[in-house]
Amino acid sequence: MGILSADLSNVVARQPGTAGNDDRVRVGVPVSASRGRCGVGSARWRAVCLAAVILTTTALAYAKAREVPVDLQVKLTAKVAAYDRNMAARVSQHARVLIVRRGNAQSARLAKNVERALKRQHDFAGGKLTVEVHTFENAGVLARLIRDRGVAMAYFAGSFDKEAVHIRRELDGVSVLTVSSELSAVRNGIVLGIGLVSGRPKLFINLPQAKKQRVQIAPRLIKLMEVYR
Repeated sequence: MGILSADLSNVVARQPGTAGNDDRVRVGVPVSASRGRCGVGSARWRAVCLAAVILTTTALAYAKAREVPVDLQVKLTAKVAAYDRNMAARVSQHARVLIVRRGNAQSARLAKNVERALKRQHDFAGGKLTVEVHTFENAGVLARLIRDRGVAMAYFAGSFDKEAVHIRRELDGVSVLTVSSELSAVRNGIVLGIGLVSGRPKLFINLPQAKKQRVQIAPRLIKLMEVYR
């Protein structure tokens, strides 16, 4: 992880829970960051502060959970989206987020939870947030909807690992951030993934597809991610 690995090696520490079997991951911010240095100084230090902010967002992820809780997924996604250099052009004064669900009950529940979590955000990447839900038919229909509606981000609620290959082909050249908590879908073409590694939240990125969809995450943030090439 280069320079950042040295600066952030002690940012995350596991602490046992205080009640029952609640074993949580707690995240600490470097002391110097809390003293106001994040607004000034070198690009290197600002990158360290960014990492601290992202990690702090996920301060109560459960070590025994199978996935990052939805509220934390949404907060973390919003943080990452704010550092996509092309997001400002997508949102302007209005940020349209599309939740893509399948037709089954499990996907519908997840989509509803994501929708609630998103609506608790005051804005998204600096734009006024509008959330829409779409029941997946096929990749072509989805791509047309994303283009026609000017969608800034599409969150996939449910299992889309098999469809991800077709989705990525249809979205080549379309400026949109796609997100999933299903890491096999990220390997197959969804741009951003959020998962747990040893109980800790971890970001994943499909870098070739990110470039095709004009998602330009700051390089120092990418150094904190698992990169699929």
